[in-house]
Amino acid sequence: MDLPNRKSPRLYKYDYSSSGAYFVTICSYEKKHLFGEISQGTVVYSAIGDIACKEIYVTNELRDNIEITKFVLCRITYT
Repeated sequence: MDLPNRKSPRLYKYDYSSSGAYFVTICSYEKKHLFGEISQGTVVYSAIGDIACKEIYVTNELRDNIEITKFVLCRITYT
């Protein structure tokens, strides 16, 4: 499968192995709502969302060089 050539979102010549704060975005395929839903103003994780949430906490516990201070797993959309 031929993939389109994309411009890299990384800063040119920036050393990403250095200490610093990073903002990471992970999107699901076709932006499908795989991680859960909002029900009566509360996030209700799906099975996939529950696994993702637990893995974020596990990553924070297992790796001394990473500190996850905040994360958002479900996007709230109001219409």
